[in-house]
Amino acid sequence: MGMVVRTNMAGLNANNALNMASKDSVEQCEQDAIGWNALNYIKEHCTDYDLSLDRVAEEFQLTSPYLCSIIKKQTGVSYKKFLTKMRLEEAKRLLKDTDLNVINISQTIGYNNVSHFIKVFQEHIGMTPGKYREEGEEEEKVCGESSD
Repeated sequence: MGMVVRTNMAGLNANNALNMASKDSVEQCEQDAIGWNALNYIKEHCTDYDLSLDRVAEEFQLTSPYLCSIIKKQTGVSYKKFLTKMRLEEAKRLLKDTDLNVINISQTIGYNNVSHFIKVFQEHIGMTPGKYREEGEEEEKVCGESSD
């Protein structure tokens, strides 16, 4: 009878381990889904000047620190860095594809202070927005000339 008890105990321990692993997997999947939904929300709303971590956390009924940890886990960067990256990608697109001036672009992508936008752009991209646009225009001219 002692042997049966041990076998049942081993079975229970294995089942408990499987249940815990399954529970962890489910929680991880839920966390991943929340994270991807939050990241998509940030991408869609990155040009809102008031897109704060608190606002996104509230949208998903999470605490800000918990959301921040999910974002960091999935992207490798903080919320602020991810948001900045999304905004700068949009700024680069607007600089290449539109004739909007730098002031309008900074406001369009969520920056109220154009000087701050220029500073952030230069820190991350390595040149001012105006220089970025000029280089894009010169590249188009060179490409256009070589295709004749």
